[in-house]
Amino acid sequence: MSRPDDLRCAPDDPAGLRAEIERRDRMIDALVYQVESNPAAPERGYGLLQTTFMLEEQVRQRTEELVATLKALREMSAEASAARHQLEAAMDNMSDGFALFDADDHILLCNEAFRRLWGLDGHLGGRPFGELLAACATDPTLLHRFQTCRSRRERSELKLPSGQILQIRERRMDDGGLVGIYSDVTDLKAEEALLRQEALARKSQLLQSTLDSIDQGIAVFDRDEHLVACNQRFFALLALPPPLAETGRALADLRSHSAAINRLCPPGLASRSRATRFEQRSGDGPVLELGRFPMPDEGFVLTVGDITSLKEGEARIGRLLVQQRAIFDNAHVGIIFCRDRLILDANQHMAAIFGYHSPSDLIGQSTEILYPSRTDYLEVGGHIYQELATRGYSEGDVRMLRKDGSHVWIRLSGRPVDARSGSDGAIWVFSDITRQREQHAQLELAQLVFNHSNEALMVTDANNRIESVNSAFSTITGYSAAEVLGRSPSILKSSQHDDDFYKSMWEALARDDRWEGEIVDRHKSGRVYPKWLTIRVVRNPDASVAHYVAAFSDISARKAAEAQIQYMAHHDALTGLPNRILLRDRFEQSFQRSVRNNGTLGMFFLDLDQFKHINDTLGHAIGDDLLMAVTNRLAGCLRHSDTISRLGGDEFIILVEGDESTRFYAAVAEKICRALEKPFELGGHALTATGTLGIAVSPGDGKDFDTLLKKADMAMYHAKARGRATFSFFDERMNQDSAERLSLTTQLRRALGAGELRLVYQPQFTIGDGCMIGAEALMRWRSPQLGEISPGRFIPLAEDTGLILPIGEWALYESCRQARTWADAGQALKIAVNVSAVQLHRDDFSATLAAVLRDTSADPRLIELELTESALMSDAARFIELIAYVRSLGMSVAIDDFGTGYSSLAYLKRFQVSKLKVDQSFVKDIPDDEEDRAIAEAIVRMGQSLKLRVIAEGVETRAQLDFLSGIGCHEVQGYLMSRPVEAAALTAGLTAGAAAGRHH
Repeated sequence: MSRPDDLRCAPDDPAGLRAEIERRDRMIDALVYQVESNPAAPERGYGLLQTTFMLEEQVRQRTEELVATLKALREMSAEASAARHQLEAAMDNMSDGFALFDADDHILLCNEAFRRLWGLDGHLGGRPFGELLAACATDPTLLHRFQTCRSRRERSELKLPSGQILQIRERRMDDGGLVGIYSDVTDLKAEEALLRQEALARKSQLLQSTLDSIDQGIAVFDRDEHLVACNQRFFALLALPPPLAETGRALADLRSHSAAINRLCPPGLASRSRATRFEQRSGDGPVLELGRFPMPDEGFVLTVGDITSLKEGEARIGRLLVQQRAIFDNAHVGIIFCRDRLILDANQHMAAIFGYHSPSDLIGQSTEILYPSRTDYLEVGGHIYQELATRGYSEGDVRMLRKDGSHVWIRLSGRPVDARSGSDGAIWVFSDITRQREQHAQLELAQLVFNHSNEALMVTDANNRIESVNSAFSTITGYSAAEVLGRSPSILKSSQHDDDFYKSMWEALARDDRWEGEIVDRHKSGRVYPKWLTIRVVRNPDASVAHYVAAFSDISARKAAEAQIQYMAHHDALTGLPNRILLRDRFEQSFQRSVRNNGTLGMFFLDLDQFKHINDTLGHAIGDDLLMAVTNRLAGCLRHSDTISRLGGDEFIILVEGDESTRFYAAVAEKICRALEKPFELGGHALTATGTLGIAVSPGDGKDFDTLLKKADMAMYHAKARGRATFSFFDERMNQDSAERLSLTTQLRRALGAGELRLVYQPQFTIGDGCMIGAEALMRWRSPQLGEISPGRFIPLAEDTGLILPIGEWALYESCRQARTWADAGQALKIAVNVSAVQLHRDDFSATLAAVLRDTSADPRLIELELTESALMSDAARFIELIAYVRSLGMSVAIDDFGTGYSSLAYLKRFQVSKLKVDQSFVKDIPDDEEDRAIAEAIVRMGQSLKLRVIAEGVETRAQLDFLSGIGCHEVQGYLMSRPVEAAALTAGLTAGAAAGRHH
């Protein structure tokens, strides 16, 4: 009997037991073979016995095992048979078909329901199920469709020829067999189809209800352009006939009734064409929006909507946006929209507040540009944005910065666009309160002024009872505040004004809320005084009187000053003579009298000769005394009815009424000239100040003040041109001279740029050996229109008009350039350059000299500046410094026209000049004129004593040269030696002289 643990399988495993029996049978066969194959082996007797015992044991065990196995098999067979019967009973009771197939598709087991469902009768004959199905099926495609269902390896459905619908559920087993369950679901499917139809009907009804409830017209078409669904709104909006609204209707039928549908779905349009949308309006009808939208099944949806109200709403919104933008742009406050402190939008007033041309200058900028400093930007910005985050708004006064750098006070208020999220930005409103702050400061200042003003201030109530006064009130009136509070201002009356005066005052207050004027009041002491009083009415909102505010000041001193100012406004401060304003008034009066009396009115324009020289030389005090003395002498020459006026400086205007004879006015002028010729004893000096007069007579020369003054001035200049200490009547030819002067000025302005000016050079020689030691640069002008113009004509004109400045600078440059040219050629020659007094008085003359030397690289030792005596003496102290600077540059200085002015020997010594030039007016009559000889000799002796070189100009005769040589004059120039020549001619002469010198 084998032990259970000797078995190599489970006791209830039939297959394992069979394998175990087979294994043990092989062991028994092996033992029997061993005994039979060695029966006579004596040495193996014990082994044979042992083998026999083992064989017996094995046979016994084998027998026991067979018995046990057979028993187990019988039990298992009984159990299997019972289970089979139960299974078959269960299968037969199943409503679903059941079948068990082997790996070759043979039916091992099936129930009656299976046979009934598939129409199988009798014995199945072990044939494969597929053959059975093919043999009994009336539908040749049944087998193929069944195999297709099997290949899906999932639950599937198959429709049988009988119309039944089978649900097939099959499962492949490990041994290749197959278990299948087959259910008749025909009724279930019919029920499901019914339910689906009902659901579809409900959905269709719901869809139609939904479509009908939509305000938009909708029509759905399939891929064949047949109507699937629609609502009545679609047909109503497009005015389509209602009969067309039936399912299955072709789109072509709708096209024939609607141009809009033709446009939306033209024939031949591909079914998958992209969505289309457009708007349409016919006349005054509604605005329709039509659209076509493709569907995944290649169908499409057409929509039409009445968007008239939408369009009107959009138009209203557009208008509102325009209005809002207009409000935004025209608001009287600055508004910006910013995000992250970056300006995204701004209005025009914002730009105006901060001084920018337009909002575009601000948009895109950081708000930092609005703050005086980055510190302010960070501190103020941190504060206001913290308020924005915590309170939802921010408001306060901030000092900010305009574009031009000026400060502006802003009341800044802001709110976030979305209070729930600060990231959407904020709207900030900027109100310029600079003026308000100034007004507030002014109010504070006004209170301070009220308390401390020098002007008396008084406030009364509506009943004219004093409520408040300031300290100035007490000072002016003598009353303290306690003495007047609650009383009427009538306590100040002086009784110098009648009732009509006060009545007029109150009427003006009632009408204009203001009265202002001069009034005489009485001081507490009883003294009367004039005062300027201003009263204003302060009214309540209902226009009733609230207060009267009076301000007044004692104008006693002012009235006295006004009288003095009135006098000064019409009289010359120095002489007390009428000034131009009063003169004009006197002229009008005198002219009207002369017209009434058929007389004439003479205007004398008097200019004192040599006054400027006397004033500059002896000082302004002497000059003022001289003007007073001249005034007295003029008064002695005229009648009380005549008018003397001082225009300014040394110019006087005299108005004299006379008859039609010019002899009368000539006699007056002669009298004035003779009176002024007499010396004036002033400050220890005997001064001669002659006068030159120009006379214009009305009405012949003009009937108005300005015309007569202009012509008298013109006549005076004409008289000066003929000589001093004389007079001249106006003549129309003077106008012509003035016009010619203006024309010449215009041409002179153009001459320098046009290259019409040039320099010529007059050689200068030593008297002893006749050597040429230099040349004077002389300016010439050749005009294309006027030809050669004399320097005596255009140089004074250039000085009068200021043109001498650019012309003189050009002459300096040209002279230095020529000196450099001659020096570079080995023919160094000193050039004397005339400098006008106008140039000398320019503050930048020193800088001009330095620039000329720098730019031309000329040797300064070859340049000599000739300054006139009168120019130097006009401001001697200043020109001492100027000459010192010129000498520091290396140039020398000569005094031109010496003897024609009023040089002081002390100044002459301090000037540190190098040369004196005897004016040609003293040379031309030598040796015949004894005075000229004496003057020339005196100048030479003076120069020798001061160790200065002396040169005489204008030498034209041998006799003149001999005289000058005899008195010790060093140098000469003039026509006797050489006329002024062009630079090229002088260069040729220098070259020839140098060649002759080398030859000898």
